[in-house]
Amino acid sequence: MLYIMSFVNITQIDSLSIREALKNPTGDFEDDAQFAQADGEGYDIIVTSDRRFLSRRTDDGPLFLTPEELIERMS
Repeated sequence: MLYIMSFVNITQIDSLSIREALKNPTGDFEDDAQFAQADGEGYDIIVTSDRRFLSRRTDDGPLFLTPEELIERMS
């Protein structure tokens, strides 16, 4: 984890993202808030093992990877 943290950003979810999540609910508030934060910050990649969150992949949005996929790409 320390190695990975040397080249990735980990951020807190801010109040603007909370507001966006409340305006665009999908039924999973935590996912909505994380997605709003990632979208607002312009993230390139989101790493998650949450299968429902992975289903939010789009062609024009950030790349969604499982932890295993990230490790595979780093090898």
